Amino acid sequence: FTSDSKRQFAAVGAEFNAWKWAQLRTGYRQNLASNNGSAFTAGIGLSPFDVIHIDVAGLVGTDNNYGAIAQLQFTF
Repeated sequence: FTSDSKRQFAAVGAEFNAWKWAQLRTGYRQNLASNNGSAFTAGIGLSPFDVIHIDVAGLVGTDNNYGAIAQLQFTF
């Protein structure tokens, strides 16, 4: 790993819980060390019957930064 002293992030986010089985998320992060590196995030979570949990999220930022994640979880 290499050190990158030009990155120091501050972030804020919010989550809306709909009917206790669906969550909508949004967020924003900003690089405090330089003007590059800001990003918007969004995601959705579903947990029907509190047994299966599905999370999908995405990130779009400056400098052609894109990201996505998907997570599947089972509760017994």
